[in-house]
Amino acid sequence: MKSTYLNKITSFFFFFMLMINMAFSQEEGDTITREVHLQRSSILVSNLDKSLQVYRDILGFKVAAIAESDSTSYAYTVFNIPKTAKIRMATLNSTDQKRIINLKEVTGVKLPKPPLKPYMSTVLIRVDNIEVIMEKIKDLGLKHTRQHVVKGSRISYKEQAFVDPDGHLVAVYQLL
Repeated sequence: MKSTYLNKITSFFFFFMLMINMAFSQEEGDTITREVHLQRSSILVSNLDKSLQVYRDILGFKVAAIAESDSTSYAYTVFNIPKTAKIRMATLNSTDQKRIINLKEVTGVKLPKPPLKPYMSTVLIRVDNIEVIMEKIKDLGLKHTRQHVVKGSRISYKEQAFVDPDGHLVAVYQLL
């Protein structure tokens, strides 16, 4: 009988501690769900300022924070970055999503270029005016595809892709 009671108390204690940890580990406005939730995409870049020209100035993301990582950052382990390298990062918000993209500038080590064929991943971004954005992309001299238009019975859109300054594929689309 004592064992069952102790198990219930222990289970309640761990559940209570978990709830407290979750409550204090969240930022204001965050919610806890049991569904899959994509928090952000992290992209390694060689020059943060050049990347911000694309992601902030052209695509319209807002900079939430720019900071330098210390040597204990988990990014060193996750991305297999030598501790001799320096990491400076910019966290970007969209108008309706917080911390959607994290640009991580890595200096002190040469970053490999992503393969050109086939591309291994892309980020897909909805925009309001694809022509204006792609004109600015062209002005920067970035590689891009031709525009593709899809006219369907349920959805119609224009789409186009470009390669950012570090070789990452970015696709944009505009609903029609």
